[in-house]
Amino acid sequence: MDINQGVSIALGGDGELAPPSERVAPILEGRAALFRAHFELDPGFSSREILARLILTNDDATETFDDQQLVDSDSDPLEVDSTFSFLIDGEHIRPDTTFSLELLETDGGGTDPSEPPRLPEEGAAELTVDPGPREFKVVFVPGHFNGTTLTITDESKQRLEDALMGASSVETVSITWRDPYEQSGQLESTEAGFDVMDEVRESDGLAPNHYVQMFLNRDGCCNDADDFQWSGIGGVPGDGMTGWAVSGRASMVMARDGDPGNSTGTAIHELGHNQGLSHAPCGGAAGPDENYPYQEPDFPQAGIGVQGYNLVSGRLYDPAPGSAQGGDYYADFMSYCWPYWWSDYNWAKNAVRAKTLSSWDRSTRELTAQRFVRAVVRPGDSTPHWTVLRVHAVPAEGSAQRLAGTTAYIDHGAAKTPAPVFAVDLSEGDRRMLFVPLDDAVDLETAALELAGSFRARTRLRDVRRIGGPVADRR
Repeated sequence: MDINQGVSIALGGDGELAPPSERVAPILEGRAALFRAHFELDPGFSSREILARLILTNDDATETFDDQQLVDSDSDPLEVDSTFSFLIDGEHIRPDTTFSLELLETDGGGTDPSEPPRLPEEGAAELTVDPGPREFKVVFVPGHFNGTTLTITDESKQRLEDALMGASSVETVSITWRDPYEQSGQLESTEAGFDVMDEVRESDGLAPNHYVQMFLNRDGCCNDADDFQWSGIGGVPGDGMTGWAVSGRASMVMARDGDPGNSTGTAIHELGHNQGLSHAPCGGAAGPDENYPYQEPDFPQAGIGVQGYNLVSGRLYDPAPGSAQGGDYYADFMSYCWPYWWSDYNWAKNAVRAKTLSSWDRSTRELTAQRFVRAVVRPGDSTPHWTVLRVHAVPAEGSAQRLAGTTAYIDHGAAKTPAPVFAVDLSEGDRRMLFVPLDDAVDLETAALELAGSFRARTRLRDVRRIGGPVADRR
């Protein structure tokens, strides 16, 4: 027996419970779930109707769910209707939920009805649900540059929203479709696109746990064709509330045929980066996760490990080679291979990140307008893209994501003041965003910023684009 909210989690078999400590991912509070009971028939079994009964209990309330079918062969794990299956609403998946499943004869024949096959063998077992809440907050920004537009119909919105709900390890997906960002000229560079999303974050007053994703129409949107040869690009930030992590929760997607609903896979991939995921090792993706568990020769390259399930479409994704629709096997969303679904490895990581960010909605920690200089750098490039940002966040503290080997100096003319440098990688092209905290006392008209060490560059701050001013409370 297993439960599947996106990836299969074993509950047990032959009367024995699977230890919760050995689960490949947490069971998520409030997210709908597919329970399945698989079976093999003993020799001499006679074809007949069997009733499976799933009982869920919480807060002294008991719900009973029945599935009856004619059993004449072993169940097929690739067919939902072949197993005893129960699609259960998220309201029944709670930390105090217990479960039991039993198989019953409908005509008195076969197994002694006083000892029906069941899990557990006696009574009920704790489902051991990981408490939430988990909410995925995404703001989609149509980017209209140089006269280009995007085709955003109710149907295309629904395709993208359904894709996110099916593929997100949360109970709630909250999507905002923002009014288009309009610019008469072309988008000058990839780096300038991140400036736009920071501008949106500040002007719209978004909280630190919002993700921002901008869609572009490749047909004329952008200035330098060589700089926009990606299908998508995004930050790979940590899970903190600091300015560099907040700014890094942004990504861009080239909408196929100008319709965001045609680019659901790329959108999910880049939002995966925004949740801190590296590439899965398939298709030549740069900077693959060295700890990814499903790699050749023991597994298909970037395989998904366990069976996946899309709660919205009702589709199964089996990890076995030869089982995929449109390809040999399913690879992880974070790879460059197709077709794709989530591995249990990355699904579980996303569940942890979602719980962390959702907890901020109840945080009493004060957020203030933090000022930074951001430099987007590329290997061998001594002229980064500079921006002065105001990000509503917590003060820079600790060493997480602090860049070793590079130091910043604020040059006031008469003296230089050292400052730490924090880094957020970008998902494509070996680009990296460097963030230097900038005290409000620094005069932008007279000061300069210098990077020294492993990366060297210098700029006068009065020449740098500025985004954001005083901002309101956004806890």
